[in-house]
Amino acid sequence: MARKLKTKRDYSCGGVVWDANNEQVLMVRVSNLKRERVWTFPKGHPEGQEADEEAALREVREETGWDCEIECPLLDVHYSYINKGIKYNKTVRWFLMHPLKEAGKFDPEEVLECKWMDFGEAKNLVSYESDIKLLKRVELLT
Repeated sequence: MARKLKTKRDYSCGGVVWDANNEQVLMVRVSNLKRERVWTFPKGHPEGQEADEEAALREVREETGWDCEIECPLLDVHYSYINKGIKYNKTVRWFLMHPLKEAGKFDPEEVLECKWMDFGEAKNLVSYESDIKLLKRVELLT
Protein backbone atom coordinates (compact mmCIF):
# COMPACT_ATOMS: atom_id res chain seq x y z
CA MET A 1 0.00 0.00 0.00
CA ALA A 2 1.43 3.38 -1.05
CA ARG A 3 1.92 5.86 1.75
CA LYS A 4 0.19 9.21 1.52
CA LEU A 5 2.54 12.15 1.04
CA LYS A 6 2.45 15.12 3.35
CA THR A 7 0.86 18.03 1.45
CA LYS A 8 1.71 21.73 1.64
CA ARG A 9 0.65 24.85 -0.22
CA ASP A 10 3.08 26.98 -2.21
CA TYR A 11 2.38 30.45 -3.59
CA SER A 12 4.34 32.71 -5.94
CA CYS A 13 3.84 35.83 -8.02
CA GLY A 14 5.38 36.62 -11.36
CA GLY A 15 5.35 38.76 -14.42
CA VAL A 16 5.08 38.37 -18.16
CA VAL A 17 6.86 41.43 -19.50
CA TRP A 18 5.65 42.51 -22.95
CA ASP A 19 7.49 45.18 -24.94
CA ALA A 20 4.80 46.42 -27.34
CA ASN A 21 7.24 48.61 -29.29
CA ASN A 22 9.42 45.66 -30.29
CA GLU A 23 6.68 42.99 -29.96
CA GLN A 24 8.82 40.86 -27.67
CA VAL A 25 8.41 39.07 -24.36
CA LEU A 26 11.11 38.81 -21.66
CA MET A 27 12.07 35.23 -20.77
CA VAL A 28 14.46 33.67 -18.24
CA ARG A 29 16.31 30.37 -18.49
CA VAL A 30 16.54 28.59 -15.13
CA SER A 31 17.36 25.19 -13.70
CA ASN A 32 14.19 23.66 -12.23
CA LEU A 33 13.78 21.18 -9.35
CA LYS A 34 14.51 18.28 -11.73
CA ARG A 35 17.75 20.07 -12.72
CA GLU A 36 16.37 20.64 -16.23
CA ARG A 37 17.25 23.92 -17.92
CA VAL A 38 14.01 25.56 -19.00
CA TRP A 39 12.82 28.85 -20.47
CA THR A 40 10.02 30.42 -18.45
CA PHE A 41 8.90 33.69 -16.87
CA PRO A 42 10.29 35.32 -13.70
CA LYS A 43 8.45 34.54 -10.48
CA GLY A 44 9.01 34.05 -6.77
CA HIS A 45 7.57 34.05 -3.27
CA PRO A 46 6.22 37.20 -1.62
CA GLU A 47 8.41 38.43 1.23
CA GLY A 48 6.97 39.62 4.54
CA GLN A 49 3.78 41.62 4.03
CA GLU A 50 4.39 42.27 0.33
CA ALA A 51 1.31 42.58 -1.85
CA ASP A 52 1.17 40.22 -4.83
CA GLU A 53 1.91 43.09 -7.23
CA GLU A 54 4.95 44.20 -5.21
CA ALA A 55 6.31 40.66 -5.10
CA ALA A 56 5.85 40.20 -8.85
CA LEU A 57 7.59 43.50 -9.67
CA ARG A 58 10.48 42.72 -7.27
CA GLU A 59 10.96 39.21 -8.65
CA VAL A 60 10.98 40.48 -12.24
CA ARG A 61 13.61 43.09 -11.34
CA GLU A 62 15.77 40.57 -9.42
CA GLU A 63 15.59 37.90 -12.12
CA THR A 64 15.82 40.12 -15.22
CA GLY A 65 17.29 43.47 -14.19
CA TRP A 66 14.24 45.31 -15.59
CA ASP A 67 12.00 47.78 -13.76
CA CYS A 68 8.46 47.27 -14.98
CA GLU A 69 4.91 48.47 -14.48
CA ILE A 70 1.89 46.20 -14.11
CA GLU A 71 -0.80 46.58 -16.72
CA CYS A 72 -3.28 44.02 -15.37
CA PRO A 73 -3.65 40.63 -13.68
CA LEU A 74 -3.05 37.93 -16.28
CA LEU A 75 -3.84 34.48 -14.92
CA ASP A 76 -3.63 32.31 -11.80
CA VAL A 77 -1.94 28.99 -12.58
CA HIS A 78 -2.35 25.90 -10.37
CA TYR A 79 -0.20 22.78 -10.41
CA SER A 80 1.34 20.20 -8.08
CA TYR A 81 4.89 18.97 -7.65
CA ILE A 82 6.81 16.72 -5.26
CA ASN A 83 10.02 17.87 -3.59
CA LYS A 84 11.88 15.93 -0.88
CA GLY A 85 8.91 13.63 -0.25
CA ILE A 86 6.38 16.44 0.17
CA LYS A 87 3.58 17.17 -2.32
CA TYR A 88 3.11 20.90 -2.97
CA ASN A 89 -0.09 22.36 -4.39
CA LYS A 90 1.17 25.52 -6.03
CA THR A 91 -0.57 28.66 -7.20
CA VAL A 92 1.24 31.30 -9.23
CA ARG A 93 -0.43 34.68 -9.70
CA TRP A 94 0.78 36.20 -12.98
CA PHE A 95 0.64 39.84 -14.05
CA LEU A 96 1.05 41.40 -17.48
CA MET A 97 3.77 44.07 -17.32
CA HIS A 98 5.54 46.48 -19.62
CA PRO A 99 9.19 47.46 -19.27
CA LEU A 100 10.14 50.91 -17.95
CA LYS A 101 13.95 50.73 -17.95
CA GLU A 102 16.81 48.31 -17.61
CA ALA A 103 17.93 48.90 -14.02
CA GLY A 104 20.68 46.32 -13.68
CA LYS A 105 21.63 42.76 -14.54
CA PHE A 106 19.79 39.51 -13.87
CA ASP A 107 20.68 37.46 -10.80
CA PRO A 108 23.23 34.84 -11.99
CA GLU A 109 22.55 32.68 -8.91
CA GLU A 110 18.92 32.17 -9.95
CA VAL A 111 18.94 32.80 -13.70
CA LEU A 112 21.16 31.21 -16.35
CA GLU A 113 20.10 33.56 -19.12
CA CYS A 114 17.65 36.40 -19.75
CA LYS A 115 16.44 37.19 -23.26
CA TRP A 116 13.86 39.21 -25.20
CA MET A 117 12.11 37.08 -27.84
CA ASP A 118 9.12 37.22 -30.14
CA PHE A 119 6.03 35.06 -29.56
CA GLY A 120 7.10 32.42 -32.08
CA GLU A 121 10.49 31.87 -30.47
CA ALA A 122 8.98 31.93 -26.96
CA LYS A 123 6.32 29.34 -27.85
CA ASN A 124 9.00 27.06 -29.29
CA LEU A 125 11.27 27.33 -26.25
CA VAL A 126 8.91 27.15 -23.25
CA SER A 127 8.66 23.82 -21.45
CA TYR A 128 5.53 24.23 -19.35
CA GLU A 129 1.95 24.01 -20.63
CA SER A 130 1.02 26.88 -18.31
CA ASP A 131 3.58 29.13 -20.05
CA ILE A 132 1.88 28.45 -23.39
CA LYS A 133 -1.42 29.54 -21.78
CA LEU A 134 0.26 32.72 -20.54
CA LEU A 135 1.62 33.51 -24.01
CA LYS A 136 -1.81 32.94 -25.57
CA ARG A 137 -3.42 35.22 -22.99
CA VAL A 138 -0.87 37.96 -23.69
CA GLU A 139 -1.53 37.65 -27.43
CA LEU A 140 -5.24 38.17 -26.81
CA LEU A 141 -4.65 41.25 -24.64
CA THR A 142 -2.04 42.98 -26.82
